[in-house]
Amino acid sequence: MFIRERAGIAAFEGLVEQGRKDNVLGRLAHLEQRYRLKCPECGKSFWAMPELLRTKPITGKVEGYRCPESHCRGVAPIEEQS
Repeated sequence: MFIRERAGIAAFEGLVEQGRKDNVLGRLAHLEQRYRLKCPECGKSFWAMPELLRTKPITGKVEGYRCPESHCRGVAPIEEQS
């Protein structure tokens, strides 16, 4: 599995240790909390993506992200980040 045997294993361990130092898992959890939304209508969980952004017709103000389910008309609001 490791192409360079011991050297590859050592390099991989170094990457894992760097990830621990940088708190990668904590940062990923924060990103998921911020960008993983739940539809208020059907309860489906989905990722916030630009193509799902919904704006008000006249003002262009962002309302939130629409549910990706074709039969659902729910819009998950964008919550203020503190």
